Amino acid sequence: MTAERVTNCWGADLLIGVASDSRVFLPAALVSRDDGGRNHQIVIPFDSTVNLVVFSPQFQLSSGGVPLPRATTKIPIRAPSGSQPPTVTLQVMGRNAL
Repeated sequence: MTAERVTNCWGADLLIGVASDSRVFLPAALVSRDDGGRNHQIVIPFDSTVNLVVFSPQFQLSSGGVPLPRATTKIPIRAPSGSQPPTVTLQVMGRNAL
């Protein structure tokens, strides 16, 4: 997401992490930030499907150009053994009406 659009909005919130089947939530760590956006990272187990949880009361988010619902979004992801881990890219399309 574009850093300017996020940092220039007072009170901007974005929740990103992984939820397990046992309802454990692990937040994704912010690993870098630049003019192109923010990079978050989280380690997930190989050969298990987990849900990437994304929520923002402030921003309208999209994935691959498809708007995400304003409610909490769960994106199932899986990292097969012996392959590159998946990358999920989200874009900030605008602000939600309050």
